[in-house]
Amino acid sequence: MFLLLFGAAQAGVLPTEVQVHELSNGLTVYLAPMDTPGVVAWQTWMEVGVRNETAESRGYAHLQTRLLDNGSETLGQEQYEEQILLTGAEESSWSWLDNSVFHITVPSEHLPTVIMLEANRFLHLDWDDADLELAAGGIQGSHNMQAANPVERLTQEVFGTAFSSHPYGWPALGYAEDIGNHPKEGKDIRAFYDTWYRPSTTRIVVAGDFDVEATLTQIQLSYGVWPEPKTAAPPLAIEPEQTETRRTDTGWTEGAVSPRLMMGWKIPGFDPEDKDSAAIQVVQDLLFSEVADLRGDLVDTRSLIYGMEGGSYRFADAQLFMLDLEVKHKDDLKVVEKAVLEALGVLSTGVQEEQLLLVRGHALAEYRLGLDNPYAVADTIGRFTYGGRGPEVIDTFFRNYAEVTAEDVARVVQTWFRPEGLTVGTLIGAE
Repeated sequence: MFLLLFGAAQAGVLPTEVQVHELSNGLTVYLAPMDTPGVVAWQTWMEVGVRNETAESRGYAHLQTRLLDNGSETLGQEQYEEQILLTGAEESSWSWLDNSVFHITVPSEHLPTVIMLEANRFLHLDWDDADLELAAGGIQGSHNMQAANPVERLTQEVFGTAFSSHPYGWPALGYAEDIGNHPKEGKDIRAFYDTWYRPSTTRIVVAGDFDVEATLTQIQLSYGVWPEPKTAAPPLAIEPEQTETRRTDTGWTEGAVSPRLMMGWKIPGFDPEDKDSAAIQVVQDLLFSEVADLRGDLVDTRSLIYGMEGGSYRFADAQLFMLDLEVKHKDDLKVVEKAVLEALGVLSTGVQEEQLLLVRGHALAEYRLGLDNPYAVADTIGRFTYGGRGPEVIDTFFRNYAEVTAEDVARVVQTWFRPEGLTVGTLIGAE
């Protein structure tokens, strides 16, 4: 199986050089050797999530992460779990809007075992009707827990209001009726896996203490026989342009809850090479940092909120820049909304150079300090290389970030933080 070496990104933001390889079947491999004696992170990034679903396959991407726990045709769930436990690995997985990700951090001497186990289950996934029914039951339990969480309910209402056509508007788990239908849809669920979970949608990231040549050889031998699907994937949905502010109000009768305000603006899909993406990140840091005027006004000066969080989620397609504010009194919801709009109005005219330097410098230092372990490095590579990008885009993004000016801040706020792109959600419950 022929292997192509695409090149390497010189160490910059990351504490190491990253090698990029592509197998002849389209699978891309990122290798980041680090001086972390005895520890290595193995991550499988599948470019499959809610974005790839249709109304007939809602919840299928998340369902696949559960079915993959059932092992393969030659190594069942109990055997797979036993082998993972014997390696002492820390394992987790998640699926959301654009990606399904499988993380394993393991002692270096057990990396060959992990590669064998992971290739085996991805290439030879095996489950039966009983497994499917069990997985659907587990998802139903997770759905019930989310339904009992007021913040989760409001978040889903905001996304559902903001996205009228795009799958981003529905929950990753699917709706209750979708989950209930899973046990009867085995054929369609298998077809979804065969269509989307392929080498061309897969990125493997390895970071830490490992033998580069031996690891690459094993990946080539283990994954190189993974074939591409025989049929083309269906086209993805496109969200029509939003032309006016949308609102949704969520009542909560299941108990006492703080009033909540969520505000989301439509912004472009994340592109680490686009200077606007870096400028939007600066806007986020200006709004949410400890020195931000908005936080100081609402938390310290007027004491209207308990806290605020949010920002850009860096989706592949048009996304929401979210502000989530826990408000102390429901009568202040409009006051807080007005304060947010006024803060953005100030940013739309620029920002003081001293504050810009302070916020940028703090964010860059904090980010680099966090890249001190294999998991964090592998996770960063995985998040930035969506869509076949090389790891050099990480440096490009942060270089653009460091060069964002007050004029850039003003421009992106004027362009994207407009009323016609805004969706507002409120949550009011018992006092």
